[in-house]
Amino acid sequence: MDYKHTFNLLILGLLLLLPASLLQADEVSESGDSELESFFAISLIGGVSETNQLDQNFNRVNTTESFLAVNLEMQLRWKGFFYENPGNSQENVDGLFSGDAIGYNFYNTRNWAVDLYAVHAHGGGEFVFDGIEQLYDEEGEPAGINVHRLTLPRDSNYRLGVRATGYFSDYLMQFIATPVSFEDEIGGFGLSASIRRTWLYKNWNFYGTVGLNYQSSDIIDYYWGLSDSESAQIEDHMRRTDTPYKPYEADGGVMAVGQVGFEYPLTEHLVFGGFITSVLRPDAVTDSPLSSEGRLVSTAGLSVTYVF
Repeated sequence: MDYKHTFNLLILGLLLLLPASLLQADEVSESGDSELESFFAISLIGGVSETNQLDQNFNRVNTTESFLAVNLEMQLRWKGFFYENPGNSQENVDGLFSGDAIGYNFYNTRNWAVDLYAVHAHGGGEFVFDGIEQLYDEEGEPAGINVHRLTLPRDSNYRLGVRATGYFSDYLMQFIATPVSFEDEIGGFGLSASIRRTWLYKNWNFYGTVGLNYQSSDIIDYYWGLSDSESAQIEDHMRRTDTPYKPYEADGGVMAVGQVGFEYPLTEHLVFGGFITSVLRPDAVTDSPLSSEGRLVSTAGLSVTYVF
């Protein structure tokens, strides 16, 4: 059975439950104790990303790209149930590897919160290959080219597991284990750990985060592996046998991430921020012929966030 849409149905079910609870929350809030907690923010983020990529001759060249994006953050919590769509704001933020998720907080101590956790762990996409065919006129002279496109799709990965978050003064620690995939063809096991330290100086909030994210061979091979048939498709489509797109089976690997940043409130609802992030990708990914980016990917950006 393919559980491709199960995660989205779970999110829809949770959101359908919330309106019925809003009236209860409003009634309770009149007595000063609302059970519904919510957080909304929208950010405009701009910056640059640096790495190295493959050129048309399959050689690596250093590249710098700019970006501008809008990011929406939303968190809803009600009687232990929650929906989270992490964004750029550091307020109420979770650990480094938290994603779009629903869950239930089933255990708490003074410093720890443990959740049953269903998360959008990996985005889908496709690898695109262009084959160029030279066209000729009736006299045999070049008359332009015809571009044929081949796509190799990869589905999103929705996973189920457990998340433990620890709160210790200025530190936040988080561990996530996701041994179950909603996608039958992916499977595998994911495990991550991250720690964040914050420093408050006057109205400035500075933070530093480091983390490790392990993905088993089943997961990495699904996204970065290349089967014999796919390799043959690419070479036939590109009409070249000297491409690097040979069959590849990926092992498991660990991705390391480091981030430093700051936030400064401009008004009661408007926050200015900045960050620098570096991602060190594992050999299992960088050795793949499908991997266009290099081992190290660094991103720097500035943001303006409106908190509702």
